[in-house]
Order: sequence, then structure tokens, then C-alpha cells
Amino acid sequence: MRKGGGVKIAKSKDLEIFVFNVERGLSVLIKTPQDYYIIYDLGSTSDFSPINWLVENRLFDSFMEYSEPNLTKKRIAQCIISHPHLDHISDLNSAVAEFISENAFYITCQNDKEENTRGHSIDFLRINNPCNASDEIERYKSLYIKRKLPLSTLIQYDEDALVDFKIGYYYLAHKQADELFDSSDQDYTNALSIVLHLSYGKHSILLTGDVTPEAFEQIYNGKCERRFTDYSIKQGAQKKESWSRTTSDQPTIKSLVRNGLTVLQAPHHGLESGYPSFLFESLGESNRPKMILISDKRHIAENAGSTHPNYQNGVASSGILHNGETRYSVSTANDGHIKISLSGSNIATASGKNIEDLFA
Repeated sequence: MRKGGGVKIAKSKDLEIFVFNVERGLSVLIKTPQDYYIIYDLGSTSDFSPINWLVENRLFDSFMEYSEPNLTKKRIAQCIISHPHLDHISDLNSAVAEFISENAFYITCQNDKEENTRGHSIDFLRINNPCNASDEIERYKSLYIKRKLPLSTLIQYDEDALVDFKIGYYYLAHKQADELFDSSDQDYTNALSIVLHLSYGKHSILLTGDVTPEAFEQIYNGKCERRFTDYSIKQGAQKKESWSRTTSDQPTIKSLVRNGLTVLQAPHHGLESGYPSFLFESLGESNRPKMILISDKRHIAENAGSTHPNYQNGVASSGILHNGETRYSVSTANDGHIKISLSGSNIATASGKNIEDLFA
């Protein structure tokens, strides 16, 4: 295939989610209804780098640029890294780190900047990773070294172009995660995961990183940091900038999904240890997710953990048609790369071993 020749993302009013097959890791590209682009997590495999693939095929050249008043335009509206575990930042080689730094308008990740609010600066001594992850961690830190706090969502400045789209992210500050898990560094790091909520028309999506059930329940009920942008209403400058940058009276995830959830990215690669039973109890059978999204690899080793059976047997989701059959979950392990397209009322899914098939 000629690079840049047959691969593109068409402009549309759909919300599109591309989940790259990075085995037990996570890398997601999001096209908003306004044709802005968001990257959620930077996982990769030994032979596939999502960012390098996008660059080599010149997809970024066709991205609608994002900016805010009097600021430089960027090809990537926001790059969100849920938490600094290697399987979510393994794509951060030197070239990718430089590309993200130069091309992302917002870079959003947990950090240890000195000016961070007391109790928010994360403790890298507690970030457990393989010993060979030091380079990726340093590149992760480099992404925010020149960035100004606070963390922010995209801000709705053009109130003459309203669309029924909402975006918010929710996370525990260091102090909260530290108090939840004072002796488990693995759970501490996972508890820092930034949970991204997207809603468009009747659809609602949650991307959860590796968030633990205990942390997720606090986040779900609003006992966390909140950032939120509502593109469907006119809020006024002070309100919309406040909601984007500081925690105040933004809606909780619980309130946002009270009428149902379309897609849930299963926390921690669908493993039993990450199963959020409280979420399904809160939603009830009538409002449970239609589809579970699992980013994982085939479990070969005995210590690889097990996927929670409820993700695949219809208990956690009601199911949708995928490739002509009713499915309760789709996974990168079984289905390869995954695309989910949402219009005002419809949902369409596609998957394939060849990533080009999703961008034809």
C-alpha cells in the first residue's frame, strides 16, 4: 500500500472511536462530531506503533486543526494519558514524544509539577513499572514539563455552532489514591486513571484506563476531580471556562449515564480484578451497556489473569449486532482493530486484523 494513498478518515458529523490492537495495552483515537481529534493512551506492541502508523500514512495531514482564541492551531486537540503504566505509554519513543509535544493542543496526564495543587502531585516512587520503563517515564514527564496547569478539557468558544456533544474527564488526585491504596503500588497507579466520558445524542461512552473498582466508584459518584465541556448549550464565558478547568458543579458520571450507557471500555483489560460490579448494579438491567470493549491479548500464560465472564455472557451488556451476529463484547484479542461509529441514534461497529480496513 502506498503510504498516504488509501487511508483516510472522512469528515462527518459522527462520533468515531478507533481502538488499535496493541494487545494488553490501550491506544484510542477519537474523532469528535466537530472533526477534532483526541488521543486516549499511547500503548503499542513490539511491531506496531499507532502514532507512527498514523504519521506514515499522513492521516494527521487531514485532521481538522484545533485552537482557541489567539493561540496556535494544533492537529491533535487533546492527548490524554490515563496513567503512567508502561502498557499505556509504550509508544513514547523519542520521535513520538516529540510529535505529541509539538502537535497536541492539550496534553492531559497525572503529573508531579511543583505548582500542582497540594495533594495532587503524584508520587513517582509509587508508580510501579518494569525496570525497563525508565525511558518511557522520562518521556511521559517531558510532555508536561512546559505545560501550564490546571488540566483542562477543550473549551467551547464558538457558541453559534451548537451540537449535542459532551465531553468530560474525571480522576482521583494523588492524595485520594494514596489513601485508598497505601500499601499496593499497582493499585495506586491504576487508581490514578483518568476516566473519559463522551456523549453524543442518545449515546454515552466511558473510557476507563485501568481504574480499580474502588477508585471507579468514587469517580462515578463525583468524589473526584472533574473537567467538563457541554457543546449543546450556551453557558457564558465564565461558566464554561470554570467547568473546563476546575472542579465545581459539573455533572457526575452517575447522572450522565442514568439513562443508559452505550459502550464501556472494560477497566484493566477486562480482567476479573477490575470488574466494576457497582456500575452494573447502579445502572440496572435496563440501562446496562450495549457493548463492552476489551483491549487485551490472548491469555496463554497461567498468570495472565482471566477476563470476567460477565463481559461475554450478556450479564454486563445487552448486546448489539457486530459483523452480522449479536455480540456482548468486542476485543482486540479476538477481533483485531476496532471502530465504533455513533450518530444521533445509530451505532455501527467494525473490526479487522488489518488496520487499513477501518480507514479505507
